Amino acid sequence: MTLVYLNLAGIDVPDTDALGLALLLRLQGYAECADSIESAYLRFEQNVAFSALDRKAVVSVLTDPSDGLVRLKEALVDGNGSRSATG
Repeated sequence: MTLVYLNLAGIDVPDTDALGLALLLRLQGYAECADSIESAYLRFEQNVAFSALDRKAVVSVLTDPSDGLVRLKEALVDGNGSRSATG
C-alpha cells in the first residue's frame, strides 16, 4: 500500500489521517475546514493552507491526535504552521 500525504499547514500528514481529521472537524461543526481538506484530497492537490480560524478549529478537535497528526497539532499550537494568505 502506497501512502499518500497531504501537506496541511506545512506539515505532511498521511491521507488517512487527513481524512480522519476532516471527519472530526465535520462532526464538531467545522464543515468549511473539513471541506477544504476533502476537496484537496479529491482534486489530488497536496497543499492545504489554513486560516487562523481553521488552525483554531484543528487544534480544538485534536484532543488525542493519532501519530500522523501529532506534528500538525504541535506546529499549530506553537504557531509554526504555515499561514494562509488571509492569515
